[in-house]
Amino acid sequence: GFHVHENGSCEAGTKDGKKVAALAAGGHFDPAKTGKHLGPYADGHLGDLPALYVAADGTASYPVLAPRLKKLSKVKGHALMVHAGGDN
Repeated sequence: GFHVHENGSCEAGTKDGKKVAALAAGGHFDPAKTGKHLGPYADGHLGDLPALYVAADGTASYPVLAPRLKKLSKVKGHALMVHAGGDN
């Protein structure tokens, strides 16, 4: 998974008494309050981004297009999360 999140901090936090990595980032960026995880081409979270293809050596060299994000200023101050595996 590869997403823009609600907040700019990637600090750990505590949820239900357990330490959670990057909890401060919040959920996926969803300024329209859709509450829907529909992928980068539908009308769900604006923070949903296309798949990020990573090689065995940890590099990602394919371009990624996010057609619904028209200006970088829309995501300025928000965390960009690259999850270790798929999260959908």
